[in-house]
Amino acid sequence: MNARMPTPEGVIRNQVTPTLIFISLAVSFTLNLMPWQNLALMARPDFLLLVLIYWCIHEPRRVGTMSAFLLGLLVDVAESSLIGQNALVYSVCAYVALSFRLRILRFGWPLQALHIFPILLLGQGVFLLQQLILTASFPSATYLLRSALGTLLWPMLCWVLELPRRQPIRNEIE
Repeated sequence: MNARMPTPEGVIRNQVTPTLIFISLAVSFTLNLMPWQNLALMARPDFLLLVLIYWCIHEPRRVGTMSAFLLGLLVDVAESSLIGQNALVYSVCAYVALSFRLRILRFGWPLQALHIFPILLLGQGVFLLQQLILTASFPSATYLLRSALGTLLWPMLCWVLELPRRQPIRNEIE
């Protein structure tokens, strides 16, 4: 198995710029804040968490648990939820992603999704535990669709975030 997904012949990877990380996190944050309704709202994956996990795996020196905690606080404020709820979920997921990053990077994007699924389920479990303690209400079965849809979106997310980094190699003899 190749590390980080096989790079096609004639393509090299550029370094990741902080601008790319910031833009991807801002776009995913915006997707989280869009006014989803009904089943789409219940099944919507946490786009910010997915992008955060991606950057924790691919750029651990730039994005880590502290970034996850701060972004979680930002989401808590934006959603008017209890301060620290999303921060805890994001921090736990980022920690697990950082812990297993070398294992995850050994596989291609589709197989990485199988490793991302338990991380997303863990995040939902932590959030569910918080909800049960605070409100004592159990969500419907569609609540688990979030992890499944996030897992299905993982290969596409990786492809989109790799696009700006790819650069064709120019032949020196032209």
